Amino acid sequence: WLYVPGHKERMIEKSFGLPADAVIYDLEDAVPRAEKQAARDLLWTYLSDPSEPLRIVESRSHPSPALETFLEQLTIAERVRSGSP
Repeated sequence: WLYVPGHKERMIEKSFGLPADAVIYDLEDAVPRAEKQAARDLLWTYLSDPSEPLRIVESRSHPSPALETFLEQLTIAERVRSGSP
């Protein structure tokens, strides 16, 4: 499994071409508080690209209201299937 901090664009971009069984984009713990919204915006750019395959997004903890809204927007845009373990 590959863990990618959600605020590191080069790592996000590179993750799309790596042969990982799973890619986990961390938008909470790995991202400085001041960069969380920018990280969600950046990841949205990549995940909402229709030329990329559909992704599954899970939240393993109680997401912040902002992260919850972000996950809902991705689900509405039909770019991810959202769920919880």
